[in-house]
Amino acid sequence: MQVQSRERADRVLELAEWALAASPRWTAMGLETPRGLLLSGPPGCGKARLAGKIAHQCEARFLMRQGVDLLDGFHQTGIAPLSQAFDDARRGAPCILYINDIDLLAPRGIFQQGRAEGALLAHLLAEIDRLAPGGRVLVIGATAHHNTLAAELCR
Repeated sequence: MQVQSRERADRVLELAEWALAASPRWTAMGLETPRGLLLSGPPGCGKARLAGKIAHQCEARFLMRQGVDLLDGFHQTGIAPLSQAFDDARRGAPCILYINDIDLLAPRGIFQQGRAEGALLAHLLAEIDRLAPGGRVLVIGATAHHNTLAAELCR
């Protein structure tokens, strides 16, 4: 099990380095850098620690936001807290924007249910799409419940 965990951590590090390097060789090859990754596992398994360690190894800024805070902020002031998180990440590039409990922002079926929070998920998707390829920002979402995530986020 330890070897498998190490292999997974190495793969996440490789993808993060690719996303944060802004190397023209990727675009010359016709490859777009990843803009986001999803980490899943039980609470307390080290998802945030892994993301922070990767940021350190990539010499990138590490911004952590809690999904519950962004959700509460949405109910109080709208999409401003989410927009601010992405603006901070773009200004601080290279940067890893870590969103803990992202499943709170993107529950499965939210658009079909017609819930007000659908606007927050739509804005989250738009912010991820706005990240320029080679913009040296990587969003890492973390969840303990990957099977409850909106399919739109997992594209």
